[in-house]
Amino acid sequence: KPSDLEVLLRAPSLYRTLLLINEYLQVKRRRGFTYRGLRAYWDMKGLYRDERDPAREWHTVERAIRKLAELGFLERRHPRSNKKTVIFYPTKRFWRVIEEREGLIDDG
Repeated sequence: KPSDLEVLLRAPSLYRTLLLINEYLQVKRRRGFTYRGLRAYWDMKGLYRDERDPAREWHTVERAIRKLAELGFLERRHPRSNKKTVIFYPTKRFWRVIEEREGLIDDG
């Protein structure tokens, strides 16, 4: 049975999004993120793949976030103060992929 990392490597947009989320959480020292916060970070870094339509690439990121939540890498929570807002938190499965990836890099 393939590991979660192997599964994600077969879906590059999911893998890139997972790495973006991890970087954002490390840089911002946060435990969770919202679409808005991650988008601001993404814009700040200038991570546009499609110069003609930068928004199109962000939609790929949004889709990947929803898919990662569906697959159990992220947990969705709604704060009591604002039911419309969704805060995503990485699950143990998310962190296992990051650890496995770092193990590969360290041993490499």
